[in-house]
Amino acid sequence: APLSGAQGELLDPAWRDPSGPPRKAGSRGKQALHGPLHGVRVADFARGLAGPTCTEYLAQMGADVIKVEAPEGDIHRGHGLNFVPHNVGKRGMCIDFRAKDSPEVRRALVRSAAVVFASFRPRAMAALGLDAATLSQVNPNAICAWLSGYGEGTGWQDVAGLDPILHSLGGTYAVQGGGAQSPMFFNFA
Repeated sequence: APLSGAQGELLDPAWRDPSGPPRKAGSRGKQALHGPLHGVRVADFARGLAGPTCTEYLAQMGADVIKVEAPEGDIHRGHGLNFVPHNVGKRGMCIDFRAKDSPEVRRALVRSAAVVFASFRPRAMAALGLDAATLSQVNPNAICAWLSGYGEGTGWQDVAGLDPILHSLGGTYAVQGGGAQSPMFFNFA
């Protein structure tokens, strides 16, 4: 489900109902999260499962995690089983990366963050101004973390590291189908 709100508007989480859009900040009251990372802001540009899982751990330790999503939402937003547990306690921000003011909205968030976390491929990171060189100019004190399916300098760094691709490469689909059956999508037991 698409997110609502103006470009760059900070939104409260609505992860209990992942099909619905987040509400404007303050509409549910402030959650009192205290922990070793209380007061640390994390700009979360991660998508899918692996990246949001990493930033969820930071939120559990008290960080103010702001998950950035495009208007159409995260690719796992429609899958409550996968989306909800990895995004609890995060606030949301809708940024349309195609909009003219998108670069300035992203820069403003990066300037306010102590940690910037992303899970795009390197070319996309550079195009969005989320590469290490650009981020260090915008906020030289930020810790920049990048998660990739295959690592940097492997020759595979620009290939999407999504679950179906990784299962295909690892042979899981062939084993799951087995014998005379066609390969099939990996299912949770």
